[in-house]
Amino acid sequence: MSPLAGAKQILRPRVVFSGIQPTGVPHLGNYVGALRQWVNLQREEKPSTKLIYSIVDLHAITVPQKPEVLKQRKREVLAALLAIGLDPERCTIFYQSPLTFLFTAPAQRIMSLTDPTSKMSKSHKAQRSRILITDTPEEIRSKIGSALTDSTPGVSYDPATRPGFSNLLEIYSVFDAEKRSPEQLAQVYADSSPKVFKEAVSDALIAGLHGIRDRYLDLSANESYLAMIEKEGARKAQIFGVN
Repeated sequence: MSPLAGAKQILRPRVVFSGIQPTGVPHLGNYVGALRQWVNLQREEKPSTKLIYSIVDLHAITVPQKPEVLKQRKREVLAALLAIGLDPERCTIFYQSPLTFLFTAPAQRIMSLTDPTSKMSKSHKAQRSRILITDTPEEIRSKIGSALTDSTPGVSYDPATRPGFSNLLEIYSVFDAEKRSPEQLAQVYADSSPKVFKEAVSDALIAGLHGIRDRYLDLSANESYLAMIEKEGARKAQIFGVN
């Protein structure tokens, strides 16, 4: 390797890439597992780091899709990404389909509210199994309040034997203002009733998602702005892809 080639490698900026399928408004599992970290990276990474996020619509067409439905869902995801705080000046947001290269990315799991042994998913027929990041506070309280737990008295963290309570403790921990672990929260609420505990989970979750719904609705109504973001994201991603 020549000294010049070595210098280019040393000076090459760090790149962070991840993607999300366009299945409509993201749910809590998407937000906790990936999207929240995307937003945080804008602050935590050096300015030289390239942050590249894709709406992976080519992955979505591995199953039959109506073109007009897929287009709407892509726009919904784009609006949601902007609503949670992604800054198109700091990161590249683009649709996968116009480009000739493919990416994949792993994601952490949040479990279903109605079946805490399965991951939260929009494909589940029960809407109460998932929380969308655009749900109202009333919807969040209702869904958390009806989340499946068990009849054992008290609250404890044991994913193997108490998956329902453990899932809620995991969710609570993500949004806890005091940044307590699931185990620490379990100690705090060890003697609490399910109702009291679920109210606390709801409070933390509502506070953590505050503002996203309103920003999403505003962005969804601004089609010209979303079209501009789509065009600019595709341009920046194409430059990255060929370089």
